Amino acid sequence: MLNFEAIKKISVADVATGRYHLQLAHKGDYATCTCPLPTHKQGDRSRCFSINLKGNYWRCFSETCNANNGGKRGGDAINFVALMEGCGPKDAAERLSGWYSVGQVRTPQPEPHLHRHYPRQAVTGGSGGTEEGSGPRRQE
Repeated sequence: MLNFEAIKKISVADVATGRYHLQLAHKGDYATCTCPLPTHKQGDRSRCFSINLKGNYWRCFSETCNANNGGKRGGDAINFVALMEGCGPKDAAERLSGWYSVGQVRTPQPEPHLHRHYPRQAVTGGSGGTEEGSGPRRQE
């Protein structure tokens, strides 16, 4: 099970630089670069892709990129990876979770039995008879 809230906290700038090797130009609370999205107009080299470092979200200001994204103008790390990898949000979250070891919720598994229970065996008593589960007989 995935913890989407934890995965959404992964830094978009870290994903952009670490996973996709983008060269960001930093200015205050923002970082910019040419848009890396596959939906962006080919050949456009303007720095219209921006990451809000404090808010941890990205946005492309290109009209062609936004039109090709179904009108979506930006998002979090999950949305960014989904567009870059050409996959859905769940697959993108799984990839981020694996890459950054974040947001994996493990369902508790039952503890394995530490002690084995063996069936009681017949014990031979002092009189030569057997009784299940009893120890040696006391002599009186």
